[in-house]
Amino acid sequence: METGLQNTIEKTVQPTKNKLAVEDKKFIKLSIQFSLDGFSFCIKTKDGTVLFFNKIDFENTLTSFDDLLEKLKTSFNTEKELQQDFSEVEAIHENNLFTLVPNEFFDESKLKAYLDYNIKTLKTDFFAFDSLSGLSINNVYVPYVNINNYLFQHFGEF
Repeated sequence: METGLQNTIEKTVQPTKNKLAVEDKKFIKLSIQFSLDGFSFCIKTKDGTVLFFNKIDFENTLTSFDDLLEKLKTSFNTEKELQQDFSEVEAIHENNLFTLVPNEFFDESKLKAYLDYNIKTLKTDFFAFDSLSGLSINNVYVPYVNINNYLFQHFGEF
């Protein structure tokens, strides 16, 4: 379903010197970073060699997570590089729906309370956190659940 929004697309493909050996294909990592302004894909080998990079900037900021999901689905259906198995998938949510909480003040049962100080939360929001152990801090956030669900259906656990 196209929402009528125009995209500016920057696409960079970095070919490898030779085809990946079959045994190397099990070590391909996909990173996806998304926001309501656009998203990007990066496919790398275990040693960090970039095989594919695609950045899509939306001309206008989307107003719904459903529109973002539709754009993401379109990319997975049209980009042949995204139609393969990956050994690892990383999803990066870029939004302002987060706060940082130092370990000494962190209580997993109070995720909503931490966010209520900085953003308007809804009863239907799902809350998550990532422990940033090197910094002794926790990133508490509202993920794009519909996109996470799609990625889970598409790739399994990530």
